[in-house]
Amino acid sequence: MASPFESELVAARAGVGVWSGIKSGLFAEAPLAVAAQVVPLDRPGVFRVPVEDKLAALPPDGNTGAVTSKGLVDWLACTFHERSLEHVKLLFGAGQDWQAADRGGLGYVSCLFRGDVRVYYAGSVGMGVHVEVTGKGCRQLEAEQVIDAGSLAMGLPGGWTAFLGELSEHGARFTRVDLAVDDREGLLSLEVIEQSIAAGDIVSRFREGRVINDYDFRTGRQSGKTAYLGSPKSLMFVRIYDKAAQTGENFHWVRVELQARKERACQLVEQVIKHGLAAALSVLRNYVDFKVPGTTETLAKNNGRRPSAAWWLAFLDAAERLRLSTAPAVRTLQQIAETVLRQWGPGLAALMVSPAYGTRWLRGVVEAGGCRWRSKHYDMLAREGVFST
Repeated sequence: MASPFESELVAARAGVGVWSGIKSGLFAEAPLAVAAQVVPLDRPGVFRVPVEDKLAALPPDGNTGAVTSKGLVDWLACTFHERSLEHVKLLFGAGQDWQAADRGGLGYVSCLFRGDVRVYYAGSVGMGVHVEVTGKGCRQLEAEQVIDAGSLAMGLPGGWTAFLGELSEHGARFTRVDLAVDDREGLLSLEVIEQSIAAGDIVSRFREGRVINDYDFRTGRQSGKTAYLGSPKSLMFVRIYDKAAQTGENFHWVRVELQARKERACQLVEQVIKHGLAAALSVLRNYVDFKVPGTTETLAKNNGRRPSAAWWLAFLDAAERLRLSTAPAVRTLQQIAETVLRQWGPGLAALMVSPAYGTRWLRGVVEAGGCRWRSKHYDMLAREGVFST
């Protein structure tokens, strides 16, 4: 018997969305009778889709994702600071079997996993529970119908958009999100992209880019090509590579991946919740714009005014530019405490035991710091209820 919370989660992901599709006739042509899979729960209007009765139109196995030009989630990492381990397990697989890993990771003592979904817990005070889902793990969640399979298969509202919204409602703080868009129509050529980068036929918010060629020493032939835009250490990063060469397929398949970290990941998720996975194309256009080839003079003076390359616009599918918000985040006392524990703890401990510094010196630092408060510190303390402004 599923718990009320588990039933609510399953119904929110699958039952309600699928049932509304049945009532509106959207699933009339589905390859498998979705109506036969919906099982009423013990509350009116709430239904469950059994995990074992998978839709015939589920995404393929492996890290290929659903066949769509609008994007797919290819990596997900988030932290829950106010949810228990059991709560997080339910969000990422109600009723599934979790196994204990031999060791933890990422600063956590312990880890649970099932397939390519990992949950880290038992960290220092304030670290919460951290979840990491690889690209294969994302496909795993789709196959298990943790992601609304009906909406995903039929291209209806729901799927990853609803799941990310659900995680946000439960307090998830996203630390990394990768969105991928595939070109299987021959619109993108890595050779043309490399030539555009080398010739300066590109306008980008990134300051740097590079192209790396891979070679198979056994055959002496080139085995792949990848264009990197931006720095892997930055908050936003773009990879464009030959997915067909990576997977051994014999058809055109170029993948463009948009990787967002920390606050950019949170902002990207907000846009996906509002606009769906197609937001990946709009954000991508804001960061990268390949231009028609120009002369030295146009490169020096009016590079940004040159029209975009036709092949790039065709790939973006006329997506409008979507800029991620850069408004400063409002910090909390909990976030400051986490920073102190994670970054300054060892140094403070060394100062504490040092005869030259010790507790008296640290107390003086704290008192001097209080004299340097600015309005943002007073506002933060007021929000926390320490005192009123």
